Amino acid sequence: MPIGILSINGNKAMNYLIQTVLSNHYKVRCFPNALQAVRELEAKKEIEAVIIDLDYNLDANLEFMKYTENSSLFSRPFVVLSSDEGLKNLIPEGIVFDFIIKPFNPVNLAKRISLLISNPLLA
Repeated sequence: MPIGILSINGNKAMNYLIQTVLSNHYKVRCFPNALQAVRELEAKKEIEAVIIDLDYNLDANLEFMKYTENSSLFSRPFVVLSSDEGLKNLIPEGIVFDFIIKPFNPVNLAKRISLLISNPLLA
């Protein structure tokens, strides 16, 4: 069974890019908001990592990250995308594997996800 990656991004084009770049190696599920993503986490246990874009729905996405941090059932490492490096200060400590500033190289994103998935100490 392929490894699952969850992408939460209010930008359809960015979700399409992420799905295109990662779909050769992972089962990528894309959602426009955190509420729909919670439902996916409840139903799919094979999700190994979450890519979340803080440039859309900032408050809801931060709340989602805090929610998963406090839940042993939903806890997953996060790769955060943002065009604002200052948002690092708002993220709960210890749940982010990587913070990627936009615009970014999609091949670099794929390499970083691969590193995350292949290292069980990070997950």
